[in-house]
Amino acid sequence: KKKKKKKVNQEKKRKSSKRDLSNMVPEIRILYQNETTEEQQTEVSAEVLTTQSDMQGDDLWCIDYDTFTKEFRKEACIKFVSEKIDATGGNIIRKIFELVKHKKDISTSLISDDLLFQELNKDIKESNEKVLSKELFNNYLDLMSKDKTNMLTKMSTAQGLGYEYAINLASMVDILKQKHVESIVCKKFGPMSLRIFRLLIMKKQLEQKQISELCMLAINKTRDKLYQMLSGNYLHLQVSTDTVSYTHLTLPTKRIV
Repeated sequence: KKKKKKKVNQEKKRKSSKRDLSNMVPEIRILYQNETTEEQQTEVSAEVLTTQSDMQGDDLWCIDYDTFTKEFRKEACIKFVSEKIDATGGNIIRKIFELVKHKKDISTSLISDDLLFQELNKDIKESNEKVLSKELFNNYLDLMSKDKTNMLTKMSTAQGLGYEYAINLASMVDILKQKHVESIVCKKFGPMSLRIFRLLIMKKQLEQKQISELCMLAINKTRDKLYQMLSGNYLHLQVSTDTVSYTHLTLPTKRIV
């Protein structure tokens, strides 16, 4: 009898819990496509149209990678000229960049020396600094155009009364790339390896003995540094077809490229 009473009580509790849940959870009706009425379909289509119109009205933002690259390259060139010459040379390059910023190709955009001189002195006057003389200004332009790095391209005007200048962007970018690689070589392998690396850039390819003599390093140190950079894929070892005889043996000479 006790067991029967327990079962009856358990069934009553289950039924009561189901009723409580039915009261708490609202009725959910799932409408399939066949069951939807025409009014409901029109409401759904109207909601889709409003969301599309809202998306069309919003402003979309994205990163301008081209402008970022141009600005980064410009600042790197100005810094390079300022370090190689001085701050005035860097200001001249900066002013040329500002005058040709709306043109597509900077390397072919020529600026007359008179216009550049006037615009540069305007900025100097606004900053309350000493104005450049025409002679000193021309000396800066000659120095930058005759430098090994070819910072500026100098051309005479059609009338022959003056000169026009353009930034040699390709030359400066190549030098900046080389300097960046050299900094990595120096940090990873040391200054002696950098000396060897610069020599190979100048001479293109050399033998181990030539590298040791020109860099004024012992042959053992030269060999160690060369093979360190070779293992890091910074150098290439090329076997030439020439042969050198040692006593009765003929061995192929190896050149580092």
